Amino acid sequence: YKKFALYPFINGYKHKKMNKKIMNQSINFIKDIKNKSGKNFKFNASASCFSFIDIRNQIFDRLELLKYHKKSNKKLNFFIKNKLEIEIPKIINYFEKKWPTNIDQKLKKSYQILSPSDFGLHNTILKKNNIYFIDFEYFGWDDPVKLTSDFILHPAMDLTIQQKKYWVKSLVNLFHGDKNFLSRLRNSYYLYGIIWCLILLNEFLPNKLENRNIDSLNFKKINTIQNSQLKKSITLLKN
Repeated sequence: YKKFALYPFINGYKHKKMNKKIMNQSINFIKDIKNKSGKNFKFNASASCFSFIDIRNQIFDRLELLKYHKKSNKKLNFFIKNKLEIEIPKIINYFEKKWPTNIDQKLKKSYQILSPSDFGLHNTILKKNNIYFIDFEYFGWDDPVKLTSDFILHPAMDLTIQQKKYWVKSLVNLFHGDKNFLSRLRNSYYLYGIIWCLILLNEFLPNKLENRNIDSLNFKKINTIQNSQLKKSITLLKN
C-alpha cells in the first residue's frame, strides 16, 4: 500500500544457461508459492488472464496500441497489415472453438496462483549454492497456465526442447487438481505466443523508449533496437 519496497543486496552473479539444478529449484519455488497462496492478497498480476476473453482482449488491446503508434516505420506497418491483422483473428477463432469451458468463464480462485509473472532465469541471482529469485513488480493472482507458457516463451529464456518438456510435465503434475489445466495450456500456449509477438514490439511505443532513456539514444541506435525486436517478433509468429 505504501508503494515502495526495500531489498537486501545479494552479492551473486547471473547465470546465462539453464541447467537441471536451476530448473528444479524453479519448479520447487512455484510449488512453494502454490502451497502458500493465501486468499488475503488482493491484487492480480500484471496482464493477468483468467478466461479466454481476457487473453483475446489483451491481444487486441496490444495490437490496437501498436497500430496507434506505428507511425512511419514501413517494415512494422507491413508486418501489422499483412501478417498480424490476418493471422491473429484466424488463430483466435481456431482456439476459441477448442476452449474447454465457456470463453467468458473466469478461472476459479482455488485454481489460481500468486504468480511471480516475469519468472525465469533472467530474474535469478546465484550465490554459492543458493539461487535467489528476484523482480516481483508484476506479482499477483493469475492462471498458472500463463506462468507455464510465459516461462518457455520469454525471449530471455533459451531452453532446449527437453528442458521445455520437463518444465511443462512438471507443472502439469503440480496442478493436476485442475482438470482443465492441460487443455487450457494446449489451447492458450499459442495465444500467449501471439502476446509475446506483440510484447517484442513494445520498442516502437513511446513509453518504452522513455524507459530506455531516449536522451542517451540516437536515431541509429533506436532503429537498430526496433529492427532487432521486429525480426524476433516475425520469427516467433512463424514458429
